Amino acid sequence: MKKKVIGIAAGLILLAAAGGYAGVGHYYASHFFPKTAINGLNCAGLTAEQVKEEIQKHIVDYTLSITERGGKTETLSGTEIGLTYVDDHAVEKLLESQNTLAWPAFYWKDKENQVAADSVYDKEMVQEKLQTMEGFQEEQQEAPTDAYLTDDGTSYVIVPETEGAQVDYEKAEQAVIEALDAGAASVDLEEKDVYRKPDITQDDEALNGKMAELNHLTAARITYAIGENSYAIDRATLQSWLVQGEDGPTRFRRTKRQLLCAIWRMRRTPSGWRIPSKRVLARPLT
Repeated sequence: MKKKVIGIAAGLILLAAAGGYAGVGHYYASHFFPKTAINGLNCAGLTAEQVKEEIQKHIVDYTLSITERGGKTETLSGTEIGLTYVDDHAVEKLLESQNTLAWPAFYWKDKENQVAADSVYDKEMVQEKLQTMEGFQEEQQEAPTDAYLTDDGTSYVIVPETEGAQVDYEKAEQAVIEALDAGAASVDLEEKDVYRKPDITQDDEALNGKMAELNHLTAARITYAIGENSYAIDRATLQSWLVQGEDGPTRFRRTKRQLLCAIWRMRRTPSGWRIPSKRVLARPLT
């Protein structure tokens, strides 16, 4: 009799254990095993819907850092661009793949899973946000300037161009969109070459050629003697004779004969050298 009671008790215990085992297995048919991680998120004991909510929270926390010229940084957050998780039912498929009878092993075993966490954003919200950013405000952007020639008093020199910080909006928007599509954490607008450039730089061949031409034309120092007196034509006088030709090259506005006549008939006055009029220059030399 005693053995029979023990047998019945043992059977009941085994039945209860089997029932408990099956019950836990049934629980894990709708919940992820212990020590389960999905895309780096702790999903132990969560349902598929709860996991997707966690993924959505993680996506919303996404931030894109935008570095502008000069080192200034502005950001786009997931909430500002309407970033949302695209449910492709990969989480449910992962849950269904669990062997519910093997649940005890996962109390001692870590399991890392990866599922596609595709997301979408509202492009119009991106455009609206970019238009409010300080670095995209046209009135606050310094336009680039071209290199140009100036006279420093002794020669013609090139004043270098300036880069400014004027954004080509279409290029900048495209750079941001590409970063968002790639899920990047940051984008450097300088590296993406989105800033407008000056048309003429200090290395411009035509500009350097013009500088050399002007310096050549005004570098001469002409000294001539009339009787016992010596006269000189200085740089300022040569500059006053220069004119931009219709075909591009700079030239003297008088012919060689007129220049010789001018040299012969020039007179120094208290206010400087006096250049003869065309009527005087037309007279034959005697």
